[in-house]
Amino acid sequence: MLNISFYKNKGFTLIEVVVVLIVLTILISIPISSFYSTQKKSNLDNGTQEFVSALKLAQNRTLSSENNSQYGVYLDTLVYPHKYILFKGVSYATRDTAYDQIYYLSQSLEFF
Repeated sequence: MLNISFYKNKGFTLIEVVVVLIVLTILISIPISSFYSTQKKSNLDNGTQEFVSALKLAQNRTLSSENNSQYGVYLDTLVYPHKYILFKGVSYATRDTAYDQIYYLSQSLEFF
């Protein structure tokens, strides 16, 4: 004769499986959210450094009178992703487009 109680206690209940899946989901989501947060901060830091470098380059070129001209940085927020342009000239409207250097922001960043 078979002992039925022996076979009843084998396996997991649906509630136990669901609880384990919820715990695993929480444990996996913590490092993933931390990674995205770190990546956003890194993108912001890199974007800031690149923008500051472009500003300093325009300043240095103007102060050294490179090509006997002034230089500036134009922020273009009408395109996506936003971009900024290092230009040669007194103003962006009257610039020499041959000297334009275009820099794009990361898609997660914007000028605000």
